[in-house]
Formats: sequence, structure tokens, C-alpha cells
Amino acid sequence: MWFIRIIFYILVLFSAPAIYSAQKSLKKSDELIIPLRAQFPSASAKSSVSFLDIPTDVLRIIATFLEDKEICKFRLICTDLNSRFSHANFNQQVLPFPTIRVTDRTLDLGKRFMLFKKMLIQLQKGRMPLVPHKFDFSSTSITDKKLTSLFCIAPHIKKLSINSCFELKYPDWNSLYIAFDSRPHNQVKQLSLLNCSAVLIKNIPWIFFSNLKALNVGQTDIGDQKLNEIIKCCPNITALGLKMCTELNFKKTPWEALTNLRAIDFTGDSINDTTLRPVPALCVNLKELKINSCYAVALSHFVWNCKDLSVLKALSTDISCHELERILGTCNYLKNVNFSQCPRVGFNILAKKNLALIKRINVGSTNITDDQLENILKNSPFLLKLHLYGCDLLKFKGNLSWCKVPFLTDLNVGATAINDKQLEKIFTHCKRLVKLKLNSCKKISTTSLEGKNSLDLKTLLLDDTLVFDGSLNKIFHRVPVLEDLSLCICEALLFKSIKWERASSIKRLNLWGTKISDTGLADILNNLPLLEDLTLHECTGLRASGLPWNKVKHLKTVALNCTAITEKGLREILNSCPELKKVSVFYCEKLHRSSKLLHQYPHVDFRYW
Repeated sequence: MWFIRIIFYILVLFSAPAIYSAQKSLKKSDELIIPLRAQFPSASAKSSVSFLDIPTDVLRIIATFLEDKEICKFRLICTDLNSRFSHANFNQQVLPFPTIRVTDRTLDLGKRFMLFKKMLIQLQKGRMPLVPHKFDFSSTSITDKKLTSLFCIAPHIKKLSINSCFELKYPDWNSLYIAFDSRPHNQVKQLSLLNCSAVLIKNIPWIFFSNLKALNVGQTDIGDQKLNEIIKCCPNITALGLKMCTELNFKKTPWEALTNLRAIDFTGDSINDTTLRPVPALCVNLKELKINSCYAVALSHFVWNCKDLSVLKALSTDISCHELERILGTCNYLKNVNFSQCPRVGFNILAKKNLALIKRINVGSTNITDDQLENILKNSPFLLKLHLYGCDLLKFKGNLSWCKVPFLTDLNVGATAINDKQLEKIFTHCKRLVKLKLNSCKKISTTSLEGKNSLDLKTLLLDDTLVFDGSLNKIFHRVPVLEDLSLCICEALLFKSIKWERASSIKRLNLWGTKISDTGLADILNNLPLLEDLTLHECTGLRASGLPWNKVKHLKTVALNCTAITEKGLREILNSCPELKKVSVFYCEKLHRSSKLLHQYPHVDFRYW
């Protein structure tokens, strides 16, 4: 064993470059994320974390998992570790150190799962015990037996995510309770059961989770009786997710028990004014309320005792002008509001006192007019985000006060009548604009984007607009830090004279439905080395074979639906892009259904046929 330790010390000594880069990253943040194939940092500097106290055999086990990028990810909170190191008795400290994400490959039968269990057990031994406290088993085939066995060897679980785990039905929750050793501070604080089976939720002994703080049971068949049981057993819940729970009628729900509730999501639920009315009246600490797509909700005659409400998202509801006025007059700390697609909402009632603190407004697809928009701009000095998509009554005429919103960073004016003149005014006064959406804007010619002054835009959507190769070159010159560009259905683009080298910072590129050819795509691959996400849906002129895919080493997602790509071309992509995680190839007629690619590249999430 001593011989192995000496070898390990020598390896650490020769890993100086990796150590330096890890220490350098700590200057910007207190959190260090270890690259999965990197060397472990040493304890040569005060800010780094020592791994030398971990037994060598445990390090060897960890290394088997670090070889695959999708198996587990360790995250070190260095300030927490260093504060514990400063104590003389740190050997007795239990450090909630790793956050582990598990995939199906980890759960395979055989040696890998046994090694995984052994790693968890031995991490808790030695001079510096390291106890995993966050587990994410989402979208895996984990079984009742395996989850139960992990309860026994990882008793300090604080956060457990088992979203879309359809194999789970009857895990032994008693073993988890025994592992807690009946100590309340060891209990799970966050539990996510999104899209899980009704059988699993029905058989959970909720009394074991009395200290639960956050619960998400969205997209499940949970009923009123079970919800009432959860609320009574878990009165300390501060965040509750009930999105798309279609079986809920919210009858006799004991909302008065959730005195600490701060955030709740009713998106897509069958809730109405009668059943929703007790929530803002009884949950006085509520700060975030989401009722998107609750079509029967009009918020009529509500008592808003939650004076600190800061987020109200009511997309596609039946809220009226009168009720909106009452809300804005009562909840003076609103910062984020969404009234998109609310046909009865008007904005004449907005007053200065109501908008002073608002930072995010979404009024897309409403009947807002120029005068009402002017009122918002004048009275929202701290506005950061403004979404006006599909507002047909906006004409953008006159002198709109864009100078009144100097902090605006996110603007969506897609499918509106905005023109070049107004767009230039926006660029003149909104110097901090980072995200701009101009999709389906038929009255712009992109000349406003071709000016002399450089912009700090990182996201630009020009879908279904009249943009040419030459004008795109001028845009690249004016927007030097562009990271996200969308050019869907831009039929005027020929991809013959575009200077992609001017936009080398692009990470996400969407060319859905364009006329791009293999030659044009090769030009993109050669000049965009940072590309991570590439969408080529319905680019029928593509064969995608014999292209320099090795130039985009960081590519993580590629979508080639409805293209003429062959199995040979797809294999070239898979072999050339080591960080590739997701490939979408629906309706690609030249790919065979019997392809063995699914099994040969298990680390890639295929969206196939």
C-alpha cells in the first residue's frame, strides 16, 4: 500500500499545470468543478483542497467513474471544506462533499454498480470522510432494490431526484428512515418526483419527510387525498411543484398548514378562482405564484395577504384589467410579471407606483398599444426584461422612451411591426442589451444592425426575416461577442459569401429550414471552434458526409431531422466530437432502423426515428 501511495504522490507532482488551472478558477468563484478527466489538485496552496487523505483504493474506484463524463460529477465547495480544515478536530467532521449524478450505465448489473456502492461506503472512512448528500437518478431504470441499498450506505441524503424513474414502485422507505437514525437534521430536504408513477407516490410514508423543504410532484396522478396527506405531514414545505397534476381538484386543501410556503406552481392544473382564492390569503409568506395555462382563473375578489409577492406568472389566464389593478396596488414588491396571452388584460391602469420595482414584464400576444407601452417604459426605470412577442396593435410610431430603460438586457419584439428607426433608437439608448429576438419581423431590413457602433449582444434571433449573406457579414462586424444565433427559414441566405470567421464566438447556431449545403456547412465547422449546439432540421440539401467535424471538439448537441444524412456521415460526427451528448435524427430516410450505433455509443442520447 505504501508503494502505491508513493506513486500517487509522484503523479500529483507532475500534474502542476492542472493544479494551476484549478487554483486559477478559484479566484473567480468559491466553487471548483473538477473536469472528469483532470488530475486531482494537491494541497500546495491555501485555496486548494487536499485529496491526499482519501485512501488510494477509493481514489482508484473514483477514477473508474470519472472516465465517463455522464456517470458522476463531483463538486467541491471549497469555502466549506477550508473552514472545516481550520478546526483541530476536522478528522471527526462529516463533509457533505460530492454531488453525484447517476445514469443507467452506473446502474448496470455487475461490477460497476458494486464499485459504485463500494465507493460510497469507503468515501465515509479514513481521515477525511466525504459523504454524498445529493443524488440525481432522473430518467434512469433504477429499481426498488438498488435504491433501497443506496439508502443504507448513504444516510446523509439531503436532495433526492428520481424524476421519470418508471421502475420505482415499492422501495423500502423504512431503511432510509432507519439510516437517518431518527435524527431530524439528517432528513431529506428536497425531493423531486416529477413524472413518476402514482404507485410510488401512494406508497411513500410522508411522515418520514416531516422536515421536507422543497417538493415537486408535477405531471403525476396525485389526487386530493394524497396532497392533503402530504401537506399535513410536511408543514415546513417552502416550495411546492404541482405542474400538470390533472387529477387534482383542490377541494378542502389545508393551505393554512403551509405557513412557510414561498413558491408554488399550478401550471396547467384544473384550478379555479374558488379553489385558488385561499392560497394568497392564507400563505402570507408567498413570494412566487405560477398559474400559467389555468384557463378558469380570473383572480376575481382575491385577498392578497402575501404582501411580499415578487413573481406572478399568469400566462393564458382570464385575468381582467380591474383585477390587475388591484394586484399591482396591493403587491408593491412585484418584480417579475407575465400576462402573456391574457385577452382581457389592458394596460391603461398601470401607474408609476406599481411599476417602480418591476424588472421583468411579459405581455406577449396581448392588446397593448403604443401609448400603454410608453407608460411602461416611463415608469419602469429598473426594467431588465421586456417581452412583446405577437402584440399586433403595437405600431412603434412616435418617440417611445427607450432612454428610460437603460438597464434593459432582454427584449423580445418578435412578430411585431417594429421598424429600423425604432430598432436604432433601442440600440442607441439600451447599451446593456444582451438578448434580442426579432423573429418574423417583416418591417426590418437589418440595416439597423449594420451600423457603426458595436453591440454587446450575445443572443440574436432573426428567424423568418429578410437577411442576406452580405448583411449578415455586417452584423458580425457590429456584434463581435455573439454566442447564440438563430436563422430559421431565412430563405434569402445562400451561405456562399458569409465570413463566419468574424463570428468565431458563436456557441449555438440554428439553421432550421435554410438552403445550406455541405460546402456552406464545412465553412461553418472550420470557423466556429466553440460551437456546442447545431440545429439543421429540414436542411434537405445536406449529406453531412466528409465534413471537418473534428474542428468542433466542443459540440454537444446536433439535430439533423429530415436530412439526407447516412450512417457513414453520422458515424463521422460521433467519432470526431468527443463531447457529443445528444443526436436527433428523426425521419432520416437513409439511416437504417437496425443501426448498431445506439449500442456502440452508449454515452450519446439518440433521438432516433
